[in-house]
Amino acid sequence: MRHLSPNQVRMGDTLETAAPRRRSRGLLAVALILALGWAAASHAAVSQDVDTLDWLSGCWRMESGETVVEEHWMNPSGDSMIGMSRTIRNGTLVGYELILIIETDTGLIYRPHPSGQVMANFSATEASSRRAVFENEFHDFPRRIAYWRTGDDNLSARVDDGADGQSYELAYRRFECPAD
Repeated sequence: MRHLSPNQVRMGDTLETAAPRRRSRGLLAVALILALGWAAASHAAVSQDVDTLDWLSGCWRMESGETVVEEHWMNPSGDSMIGMSRTIRNGTLVGYELILIIETDTGLIYRPHPSGQVMANFSATEASSRRAVFENEFHDFPRRIAYWRTGDDNLSARVDDGADGQSYELAYRRFECPAD
């Protein structure tokens, strides 16, 4: 598809029809530049150093009835963290996930590879010494993934649609990582 610059005129345009389009494109360009500048300024406040998330390292477990969810996070190294998760229900594996958190030129990216689904990228909108939030407004579900420490041996996670709709929360407790 060929895009016209604001100064180009399409076939059949008259001076009366081309001039307003150029003006509206100019306003659109200004609005886009302002929006991108605001987004860059608000994004600049978010840590871009994966070492900020070292509090996530370790082994975490949540039990609810016959369901057990475990997440294991390696220490930050090589501009990344690697995590893995598995969900067991009634003694049977029902889901698993490989998760990468990587440093990029544009900030931290949370990249889950869930069982049976396509990988997606979520950009950090918050990354501090006790909380991290990652968002992808174009993903179906979830659109936001958040982790935060609630104590030395407690970790919470929330997965939601980025609004007041579908969500769920997990309350993990630290456990000793298995040796095997």
